[in-house]
Amino acid sequence: DPKLLGQRHSESGAASAKDELLVAFNSYPPVGADGKCGVAAASQMYLARNVDVVHPTQVKFGQHLSCGHLNRAEKNWIPFERNGKFYFVYSLLPHEVVEINPDGSCGKRFNSAFTPLAHLQAMDFDKAIRGSAQAVFIDDAEGTPNLPEPHFLAMLHITDTKVRRYAHFAYRFKAEPPFEIVQISKQLPLQTLSPGDMSSAPFAFVSGLAVRERQVVISYAAGDRDPRALLLKMERLDEMFASDEARSEISS
Repeated sequence: DPKLLGQRHSESGAASAKDELLVAFNSYPPVGADGKCGVAAASQMYLARNVDVVHPTQVKFGQHLSCGHLNRAEKNWIPFERNGKFYFVYSLLPHEVVEINPDGSCGKRFNSAFTPLAHLQAMDFDKAIRGSAQAVFIDDAEGTPNLPEPHFLAMLHITDTKVRRYAHFAYRFKAEPPFEIVQISKQLPLQTLSPGDMSSAPFAFVSGLAVRERQVVISYAAGDRDPRALLLKMERLDEMFASDEARSEISS
């Protein structure tokens, strides 16, 4: 589940030769000298820096991110960059954002809560609320009249843990610490498919997010076998954040 993003290192935020392309991904830890991962091996998050897309065969190593737990699966973190610093949304409830130090260790943590998500979790403990894709900085008051201020656009999914079923939503959080959630959209209209072995109901799973000239591209896989993309104009996506309609869908 790799996630691409850029990190700018200039204080002004302008592009420079020092800018990096990074890939965040989850994986089981590498095997030890004995060729084993260990009995308690669990998926962990890694970050590869200075990825060269012009020379894709150039080997880069993933740096282990030590902000989570070693004995349980760590995934669905949402990466983003702000003012030259690198962050992950570690969890949605609470909305916990962690700053990543250059050595992969965890820096400052910022916690906040979004009431509609808290109410949803309280009503149904069989639903898990998790992150998807990466977060993208938006500063377009004209294109986002429902939130005419700088913010981050990100993705989340609500999973019914009793069956393999996902509901995907876009959400917005503030551009400065503590990065509180401010809006959640209506459910995204993704096309679903059953997996190849027909082992579960049809589903889709979001994996990527990009924005270019008010065109929002949400990449996803249908049934774990068919890559697809949902394309929306920024203005159309903004309409999906109308508070009353979006809140009713989150609660249903």
